[in-house]
Amino acid sequence: MRGYCPIPVRATFYPLLSLAYLNLVELRRLLQSRPGEAALIGSATDADGPIGSRREELLIDVEENVGKLNGAFGVKNRKQEDGSTSIEVDEVVLSRTLSLPKGRMLLSRVIDEGILPHPSACHVLPAAIQIILKSCVTTMNLDVSVAPPPGEDRLLRSLTGLVRTVRPRIDPPNVVRCLSNVNCSKKDIGDSQLSIRDILTGKRTLMELLHAVLSLGGEVCVGGALEKEWKAKEADFLGMLSGV
Repeated sequence: MRGYCPIPVRATFYPLLSLAYLNLVELRRLLQSRPGEAALIGSATDADGPIGSRREELLIDVEENVGKLNGAFGVKNRKQEDGSTSIEVDEVVLSRTLSLPKGRMLLSRVIDEGILPHPSACHVLPAAIQIILKSCVTTMNLDVSVAPPPGEDRLLRSLTGLVRTVRPRIDPPNVVRCLSNVNCSKKDIGDSQLSIRDILTGKRTLMELLHAVLSLGGEVCVGGALEKEWKAKEADFLGMLSGV
């Protein structure tokens, strides 16, 4: 059944994912080391010899461990007929990962440290906003005084940092998706007898993230091919804020 995660898998999920993260940290250190600083690299006298072959081995390990991280966050790379690669995010998988405190903490960490590839992070961002927004609605429905799920605020701050990063920047289509996913939550928010204003008032970190998205959209979408779509999404969002 899609989305089903048996207890044994949940019990072993984080250790395996954490190992992939630690592997990538070490691999990055080795790849950035000068030849004389890492005994594993070998001799620098021959680019096609030990140093060249070792680097290729390390890059293969990087690809393998990045694949594990991508898989845990629902990121899928698909080859197109023209040879290009498109990225999709399975929101069921991402939601399952972010339902775990350690999953939220790990996504925050790999974004902050640049371990998760930038294209993957860009595509995870819109889906993560929608998932967290639903979590906020659920939490506020239970009790406005209930503390947020552990790691949620840290993840929101990491996502805000990603949006504010100038180089590399988030691509315009994913900026539009961020606002689109917020607007798509209008019915769920209304059914809960709340408003987007209520949620943002009680969730400063989410408000800061959406403010960063709006600011970035005004910079990268206006004046481009997505200007009309962006302005429509922006108007819908502002309408939600004003209670229209």
